[in-house]
Amino acid sequence: FVYKCPSSCTLFPGPVRNTKVLGVIIDDELNFSYHARQKLQECNKKWGLITKTTNRNHGLNISSLTLLWKTMILTKLMYAAPICLWKNINSFKSLWQSAYMKITGAFLYPSRALTEIALHLPPEVLTEVQTAKFLCDDNVTSTLLQIEGSVPELFHHQLLSLKEFIHWKYPEEFGRRTHFVDLLQVKQKGLSLHYTKDEILHYQEHRWKRLLTSQMSVVGSTQTNDKVARVLEKMQSNNVNFDRNNFLFNHRTTKQEDSHIMDFIHGNSPIFGNCRERMSLGDDSCYFCQNHGDDPLHQLFRCEEVQDNSYSNLLEVIVNPQDYVNEVLLSRDRTVQKRFIERIGFLMEQHQLVYELQDR
Repeated sequence: FVYKCPSSCTLFPGPVRNTKVLGVIIDDELNFSYHARQKLQECNKKWGLITKTTNRNHGLNISSLTLLWKTMILTKLMYAAPICLWKNINSFKSLWQSAYMKITGAFLYPSRALTEIALHLPPEVLTEVQTAKFLCDDNVTSTLLQIEGSVPELFHHQLLSLKEFIHWKYPEEFGRRTHFVDLLQVKQKGLSLHYTKDEILHYQEHRWKRLLTSQMSVVGSTQTNDKVARVLEKMQSNNVNFDRNNFLFNHRTTKQEDSHIMDFIHGNSPIFGNCRERMSLGDDSCYFCQNHGDDPLHQLFRCEEVQDNSYSNLLEVIVNPQDYVNEVLLSRDRTVQKRFIERIGFLMEQHQLVYELQDR
């Protein structure tokens, strides 16, 4: 790959370490790290321009930001993802984290899993889906079929992704485990690898749920992880899919309203006593009733000083207040989300009154 020019050559002063082919920068080690750094730099610049005038209280709302993230940033990252992104995915963690902070308006880093569920933004599993789509091409599959016994290290990840997609699409044709999938059998049985948009969306959610399950099995039990675990349990038991019917955020709301809604989802905001204590801004007492142990659940359902019609209306549609997060995020009944938002609006009005009294 590295071309060494004769000493008399003046056109090429040294070895060629990288070159661009169809928009992909290929380096001499075939790890595509240079391409990943270039993409990261471009995406950081573009995301900075998009969110230049956006903060917690002003600018683009969550509906607009998530749409721009999917169309302007993810499309750039996903180009040629099957061959260049999977090995450099850790390079983009800082970009993902800063994007979630900007979109949610959180003061502290929110739970990534919970944030992705609330925003309907799948994590790196998108790379797996893009890989499966790429490898479902008949020419690519035929090539992998010929070299399956001696697949270079570069293609091990892609081959596994293809087998996982086939196993998901035809579970009755193969055993319970992915490694039982044989590409030769796929060809002999005449199984089609063509896919529809709905199939890819369902496969994406399948991979997402599996990733969440594996994450929950290795992390310890905390208040946030328990929230995610309960949301995941409801997703699996009720076979809930993410679509516009259960997306919490409206395109007509303001950024400040959306930030307050996310505060009561992830709980990382100084309006809650337990968060103020973590941030060393005071104790964990409630602003309204002065009781200790203040958190989103306390303000929504337990604090007697801020109980009005919005409180009783929310209780009518929430089956279990302890699990209000999964009922709000996964409910197809818009009434649940509407009353949840109305309750938050009332609470934020009360917080504003408290701030005004403190300033006097």
